[in-house]
Amino acid sequence: MGDPMSALPAVRSAVGEIDRNRPLIDPRTEESFLALQAQYPRYYSMLLGLFAAVALALAAGGIYGVMA
Repeated sequence: MGDPMSALPAVRSAVGEIDRNRPLIDPRTEESFLALQAQYPRYYSMLLGLFAAVALALAAGGIYGVMA
């Protein structure tokens, strides 16, 4: 298959022939677009998991302290 971004100059010229007032701003592949859309929820999930692990460790330490 090949790199989809290699066809960008041809797409730019085709769009330019149709309407010169419509420039292509920030063209990218669907994969890169979806990766950017999923970036922040992934970080939030990782941060939530970290907080859950810390809360579990604190709870386990507290229970151990009360039982000992």
